[in-house]
Amino acid sequence: MNSPAVDRPARKRVRLDQHRLIVVAVLVLGLALRLYGIDFGFPYLYDQDEKDFVEPALEMLESRNPNPGYFQHPASTTIYMLAATYAALFGVGYFTGVYDNPQAFADQLYQDPTAAYLAGRVEIALFGAASVLLVYLIGKRVLNPTFGLLAAFAAAVAPLHVWISQLIRTDVMTGFFALAAFWFCLEIVEKRRWRDYILAGVLTALATMTKYPGVVFALTIVAAHLLAVREWRNPRAHLKLVGSGVATIAAAFITSPFLFLDFQETLRDVAFEARPEHLSSTGEGFLLNLLWYIRHPLLDNLTVVGLALAGVGLIACLRSRDRAKVLLTVFPVTFLLFISVLSLRQERWPVPILPFFALLMAAGLAWVWTWLRARTEPRYRIALVGLVALIVTLPLTLTAMQQALAIDGTQTRTVAREWMLENIPPGSRVLMALYAPQLPEDVYEFYYVDLEGGVQQFDPDEGRGVTYRPAGNSAFLAATDLVKAHEIEYIVTGWLYDRYLAERQRYPEEVANLERLVALGDLIFEATPPPLQPQSFPIRIYRVR
Repeated sequence: MNSPAVDRPARKRVRLDQHRLIVVAVLVLGLALRLYGIDFGFPYLYDQDEKDFVEPALEMLESRNPNPGYFQHPASTTIYMLAATYAALFGVGYFTGVYDNPQAFADQLYQDPTAAYLAGRVEIALFGAASVLLVYLIGKRVLNPTFGLLAAFAAAVAPLHVWISQLIRTDVMTGFFALAAFWFCLEIVEKRRWRDYILAGVLTALATMTKYPGVVFALTIVAAHLLAVREWRNPRAHLKLVGSGVATIAAAFITSPFLFLDFQETLRDVAFEARPEHLSSTGEGFLLNLLWYIRHPLLDNLTVVGLALAGVGLIACLRSRDRAKVLLTVFPVTFLLFISVLSLRQERWPVPILPFFALLMAAGLAWVWTWLRARTEPRYRIALVGLVALIVTLPLTLTAMQQALAIDGTQTRTVAREWMLENIPPGSRVLMALYAPQLPEDVYEFYYVDLEGGVQQFDPDEGRGVTYRPAGNSAFLAATDLVKAHEIEYIVTGWLYDRYLAERQRYPEEVANLERLVALGDLIFEATPPPLQPQSFPIRIYRVR
């Protein structure tokens, strides 16, 4: 019979192996959710923003000009990553005889963009899955392995984080760089090494050059320094903080040199991003914006119980004597306050801090565990905390899975496209709204409303591919009187039709124009989206009387 001294290490190794297995399972789940249905919509481009990052990357290769000419996010890290990916794809195609030159490669991608967009989406999904791993490592370090695992699970199944990880956008990359920078801030608090100050600054620069609000993380570096330094009045004690700032600026310039060299374009793009009004995204002031973020993105991705635990965790960390826990509160709070100040608000903007709120939620549950330790028996404590964790993670997991199945389903624009090709005669004159179905360029005579409210006919010779992707004015403006003049036979509305109707009081003129426009015809087809399917919305087709 084995002695207890022999059995104890063996049981510990078994528990450790089981814990590692669960960690791997959580990471696999997070990656699987982000990869499942990631090819939605192809070969059509259904996200309105992905092209803002893909097209500059392709144009850089075509023109052999390293200036992306796009600085709205600024997204430099994303664009250069895509350009490097496309260069690698071209290199493989060139040496295998598929492409003769970069122009042939670009033309192929414009005709069928699946390869370009799928490669970018997979890269963003990997950043999302890597963020889950960082959440576990940080949670293990700041809390303990069990609560680190709980935080990683919550981050892995947060529906919004999963969805944005499936798109070529900048939010998930920003969050990844912030998590990595936070790791080195923990190192600053414990060890105060030059290396940690420099790496925290470099990663902050990468977060900022991915999306401007990432610069808020610089406050976390300052907080880490203040928590670590004892002799505040000694100027020499702050040299490493200055070095971190210099590293941040230098890394920003190296990562995005044309942000500084092409400053006029930068100012124009920043001014556009800072516009005071945007359809369905106009803010209502700091307090209402803050409440909106709490009641929608945060609540939807933490649940009521999870959000309450995050609040408990925030207070517990601020009151803690553990400097690492105090530091955990800085970035999520300052970032949330920053985006609440802005004129616009977007559901995806809190994505970079969702992993941090998962950590705060786990910290809250850890505080509950500690509070129960002196009041309950271990078996009751384990059961209660386990039940609370299940109440938080189960709804998020089910929602994420349902969302994944919905994403993998057929989009309404695809349904409407197939119906149009079967039921609308070739050569018909069709007025297409922005974000309407994408169709072969030569099947119909396409019309759109320009920015001045005039109706223009699409010239297939100006297209770069075989697919017409609707463009033009979002609200059709005063196109009503021009429909008969151009003998328009069909009108197709898209996403923005319902968005304008939802804000009738803010946009009365645009809504009146849209209602007059559709009143010219009879509704002959409507595609309605299934529940939980992002980027899908009603498509309506009218036959002009």
